[in-house]
Amino acid sequence: MTDQNVIGDSWANTIGSYGSVSPNTDWSALTINCYPNGQCDKNTMFFQTAFGSSAANDYQGKLAVMPLGGAITTRRDWN
Repeated sequence: MTDQNVIGDSWANTIGSYGSVSPNTDWSALTINCYPNGQCDKNTMFFQTAFGSSAANDYQGKLAVMPLGGAITTRRDWN
């Protein structure tokens, strides 16, 4: 669940920038599993503002779940 001002744009079952992955918009197919050995499925989720943007990349974000330990990285853009 996200804030009402945020829209989930797409996701990918790999780590990368928006232009380097194959984005999927079917959010019902997204699963992220973490295992007892500390590893997690790698995924990248892309978000954008719900109220539009005045300039490219102004209101975009990316959240990546890394495979080792489920470490999460976030960015205020898609790259």
